[in-house]
Amino acid sequence: MPVLSLLSNLHKSGIVHYGISPDTMLIGRDGKLRISGFSIPEARFERTQIPAEVFDGYTPLEQYGYDLESGEWSDVYAFCATVYRALVGSVPQDAVSRATNDKLIIPARYAEIIPVYVINALMNGLQVDPIERTKDIETLREELSATPSNVVSSYSGIKVPSGVLRFRQRRKKTLPFMLQRMMILRDRQFLKPSLLFSAWVLLLLQVGLFTIR
Repeated sequence: MPVLSLLSNLHKSGIVHYGISPDTMLIGRDGKLRISGFSIPEARFERTQIPAEVFDGYTPLEQYGYDLESGEWSDVYAFCATVYRALVGSVPQDAVSRATNDKLIIPARYAEIIPVYVINALMNGLQVDPIERTKDIETLREELSATPSNVVSSYSGIKVPSGVLRFRQRRKKTLPFMLQRMMILRDRQFLKPSLLFSAWVLLLLQVGLFTIR
């Protein structure tokens, strides 16, 4: 895929697009896919000093202003979301909603015809938690092409069920992601400020940062 080669070269030069979506990926008259919409990084992140342009359904969680690391893997998420849109025909559930109530699925009629290795690649690239996500474009390219050097993931050998295929998140949530999930619940008024401290203590107990004697 030439577009993946372009993204890989950009990343090697220290440039992350942060705005990949159907609005910024264009097909020219020659049939070639091109990427447009380059901008300064601050314009792609919420809660900065300038108005942000994000693409709900394609923008990863770390660009919504939560304290999570961003980088090449942010473009991986956006590219996989765009591929999902092309394959399934619907806009993916936005990352903020997925962080608290993930409903992203591949309907059965598509899951039965999409190659398993492509489903694997999309599941790995669309992990909401950036720590659990495919880290770079070259790894994504290998997974999408099903080359022998593919990185083995927890989704390898997945069997497509007769019903819908859900994009389940990894069971072991990382601490940064769990903390930001609490902030999302608070922002959406699902978690009252008076309960925030209690939730924080329970979280620390769960991850084993301290114990009660």
